[in-house]
Amino acid sequence: MSGTQVLVVGGGPVGLAIALGLARQGVEVTVLDADTEIGRAPRAMVHHPPVVVSLGQLGVLDDALSAGRTLSGLGHYIWETEETISNRFDHLPPDFGLPQGLSLGQDALTEILLRHLMAEPTANVLLGHRIVGLGQDGSGVTATVRTDSGEKRFTATWLVGADGAHSGVRDMLGLSFDGMTWPDHFVATNVRADFDALGLEDANFSIHPEYGGVIARIGSTGLWRFTYRESPELPIQSYEDRIDTFYRAFFRDNDVRYEVVAHSPYRIHQRSAPTYRVDRVLLAGDAAHITNPMGGFGLMAGLLDAACLSEALGHVVRGLAEERVLTRYADERRRAFFEVTSPASTAQKQFIFDERPLSMRKRELDALRRAAVTGSAQARFLLTTFAFVTPSVLVNGQEQYT
Repeated sequence: MSGTQVLVVGGGPVGLAIALGLARQGVEVTVLDADTEIGRAPRAMVHHPPVVVSLGQLGVLDDALSAGRTLSGLGHYIWETEETISNRFDHLPPDFGLPQGLSLGQDALTEILLRHLMAEPTANVLLGHRIVGLGQDGSGVTATVRTDSGEKRFTATWLVGADGAHSGVRDMLGLSFDGMTWPDHFVATNVRADFDALGLEDANFSIHPEYGGVIARIGSTGLWRFTYRESPELPIQSYEDRIDTFYRAFFRDNDVRYEVVAHSPYRIHQRSAPTYRVDRVLLAGDAAHITNPMGGFGLMAGLLDAACLSEALGHVVRGLAEERVLTRYADERRRAFFEVTSPASTAQKQFIFDERPLSMRKRELDALRRAAVTGSAQARFLLTTFAFVTPSVLVNGQEQYT
């Protein structure tokens, strides 16, 4: 039996960010992940300014900026008219003190976080370790883990479930995952294609019921990510057979040259657990809540969970705050999901795939055009994403939950 102060179940970016935030405080932390290597399927990639701030606080921002690409602007591509409404971030005021955003694949971000975590003397990462049992009492948590060499048991004072939408930790706690699944499904593709010829920015929303989606450069790799939706009437199992047809129609060119180097289908949801804390077990990221990806808010919400939780839990472990700050973490991050994250991502999905004629959307599109003109408009846009941030439950190291 192995013991540690905190067990983190889940070796994705949220779990690793939590573990790194704890290790930076000198907390003993062990990460358990069922997989044996980092996932390479196309997933989250565009990171809003609050995430860039959080990466700086973790001490990994320089590596993230080197591996990724600072966003030069955000575009809205009106497929029907081929107009791109560009919000250029070089219009920002010279003294604007916040980052612009970052393009960096989730797999690359995971590698950076893992490398930094492995350099911490109080951290341990164990791949190929799947949690199959969970128990707790007033003094700690015991996890039963299955490996290729048999079962193992781990003990800890606290356990964090950051093991994704199909969270085993959440299931073992007996928690529901209430909400809804959207009827349509999505296809994420990493592709080499001439999106520059369309006048696109580094990150873009394509606006159209059929050819809408999110199009963004993948760091400095020369690749683009295009995530688009398919009708619920089409079988998700045969999505790959339709990729070529989609790209030829999107570019309006049967002879268009492109190369898809990775692709992955997935269904999207709006769901949340009823609580993100059960005694000594806490939930974060997709294990706690999940949203559709059309605004780029899913991983952002998870990484903001990580920032809030690692600070609070680190103080509790070190005896600098009472346990009830963890209840505040759970309450505040759940409130943020229902009041900010889920409504914003739902509204963005509806905006992208709105089936009304463009003539009926003139007011909305004109508002985008006006916002593209001045630096003050760019600043307002960037600042809106900070509504997703939960203020620290600690002030000067003291708990602020009464």
